[in-house]
Amino acid sequence: IRAFLCGRSGFNMINALLIISGAFGLFDRRTVIEVGGYRTDTVGEPVCWTQAPDEWKVLRNQRNRWQRGLIESLMLNKQLMLNPRYGMVGTISMPFFFFFEAAGPIFEIMGYVIVLISTLMGWINVTFFFVFLFLAIVMGIILTLSALILEEATVKKYNNPRDLFFLVLLSFAENLGYRQIITYWRLKGIIDLVKRKRSWGKMVRKKFS
Repeated sequence: IRAFLCGRSGFNMINALLIISGAFGLFDRRTVIEVGGYRTDTVGEPVCWTQAPDEWKVLRNQRNRWQRGLIESLMLNKQLMLNPRYGMVGTISMPFFFFFEAAGPIFEIMGYVIVLISTLMGWINVTFFFVFLFLAIVMGIILTLSALILEEATVKKYNNPRDLFFLVLLSFAENLGYRQIITYWRLKGIIDLVKRKRSWGKMVRKKFS
């Protein structure tokens, strides 16, 4: 929700959208043909729905796969990086996705390690640490709640108030364990890419009820 209603919409407003979901992307056929079309070395099937992982193992494989795919895409289009010829995509989107998305897990894990060592060695003010941690968690909660508010103002998907309340609770719990697990899986994706592991992993599909 946060990625689509805040991230994607925001980049689209400044003409800097770099990632378009296959499940939610519509393209003008004439424009696609003018730029040379798609690569034909992949198999495409017109599927009009998507499934989110409902098992930890599947989610792990997905995040690992996404991280490797992101870095590979950035490397294949590295000529865009900081190149004003490509407008906002080159000057804003490419640096953002490189530093915050591709390299983000490395910086985040390093941050956890540095904070832990600094705390154990007495190099950090404990009060300042907890205040900073509180503000960081609150910032994440505000972003998630903002995305939920935008969705309810436009799509109104959650007719049952209990479902919406559950999502609000998850926004509070997201930064306390779940985020760290996802970050580790993304870091593992970077390591697998360096080791040249190409397997995408198995994405379990289940019938819609």
